[in-house]
Amino acid sequence: MEVNISKIKYILISDKIYKVKDIDFSHLALEAEETGLRVDDVPESELWGVSELKEFKVRLANGKGKADVIDMAGWLKGHGLRE
Repeated sequence: MEVNISKIKYILISDKIYKVKDIDFSHLALEAEETGLRVDDVPESELWGVSELKEFKVRLANGKGKADVIDMAGWLKGHGLRE
């Protein structure tokens, strides 16, 4: 993975904000870790909703460690969030 130099700095999943640590546009993959931030704490231009990243494979880390890679298109569809 590459260091994040894009405008995608944070992602919002449900009510949690994750800071994007690594992003790889050639493989459409990103890695993010949970923060304690609220929506008001993050510049709007840097916060992306999970539905905007449906073509990415996402790896999330929270206080318990890393999770598996998530196929966002499949996750969105499975949670009724995709058309």
